[in-house]
Amino acid sequence: MKLLSILLLNFTLVSSVDISCEFTTATWSVIDDIYECNLDSNPSITSPNTVITSVKGDHLLSKNHENVQGFYSNSEHETIFYIPHGLSKFFPHLILIYIKNGKILEIHQKDFEQYPKLRFLSLYQNEIKYLEKYLFKFNTELQYIDFGYNKINQIHPTIFDHLGQLKFLLFDKNRCIDNGEKDKSGLFELIKEVKEKCLPPNFSYFNYLEDLNRKMSNLETKIESLIKIINKKDKNIEFHNK
Repeated sequence: MKLLSILLLNFTLVSSVDISCEFTTATWSVIDDIYECNLDSNPSITSPNTVITSVKGDHLLSKNHENVQGFYSNSEHETIFYIPHGLSKFFPHLILIYIKNGKILEIHQKDFEQYPKLRFLSLYQNEIKYLEKYLFKFNTELQYIDFGYNKINQIHPTIFDHLGQLKFLLFDKNRCIDNGEKDKSGLFELIKEVKEKCLPPNFSYFNYLEDLNRKMSNLETKIESLIKIINKKDKNIEFHNK
């Protein structure tokens, strides 16, 4: 009986939604000539576990879901409160997500881990307050991030740990920071400013450095093991040559 109650609770917490797209081509910063879905319906996404179950719309000639690389929404009716799940099942090759003028309250690592090739992310003019630890762990190809005009007051510094290809970073008109950088040469100073102004109150640099040292130690161990394997192979090659 208890198990049945839990299953029913989980079922009720998951909602589904259908979306409709106008398919078109567009050009964005860091991305040229992208085939994208422009959301032309107003889905009600008020649950964090909302799953997209169908996508409607007429493709351009010779195009299909496999060709879609961008998802664009400018929600005039502000009905998107969370990032919907399941979009990758229809569009497995997304490299751009742009959701403007919505009411997105929170975002999590699980919202983006299904998009490992993501290069462009804009959540401009939403209601986001906090950017969590390792938010972009699975999005190492991100080049453009825009969180302008949100309500961000806390940013965990580890969100930058996996963004080696970042070129544009925008935090305009937020609570803890009002700044943006469109030049890669200035990213270091902007990230430094974010870490100075937007740290979560319970964040400990000591624990952060401990974790960093642990990762470095593990990396050194792996490198040493790799060197031993290479040296062993070299010796075997020398032996066979003789």
